[in-house]
Amino acid sequence: MLQNITGILIDRSRRLGYSGIMNIHYKDLKKNDEIRTKQLGTPVSGKLIESPKQGRGLKKTILIWSKGSEIGMFDEHGSVWATDVTEVLRNGAWLQVTGQPAGSLKQLNGIPEALQSASV
Repeated sequence: MLQNITGILIDRSRRLGYSGIMNIHYKDLKKNDEIRTKQLGTPVSGKLIESPKQGRGLKKTILIWSKGSEIGMFDEHGSVWATDVTEVLRNGAWLQVTGQPAGSLKQLNGIPEALQSASV
């Protein structure tokens, strides 16, 4: 039986072969969480510099410190789309992040309308 406890799914029946926490909602991420992102093409680890929950809703872009040195690039901070955050480190295990808000128009519809009508 799957139970939802504060946005975290737990499999108590072991039907899925895993008895611990399986994933975590984007809204439950906190400042200074260790994360993995895919904005550089290859997943790299990083750290949240700000909380995704600000004001009334969730941020579509979030400020992180990205460890690009893991793949031969520079370590630096910057904004990434919420959809690029894939995993978070909690209690020594990497958990899949779900429930991210949709990102840009390009991510929603393929190509923005303004670019579709532009002649090349």
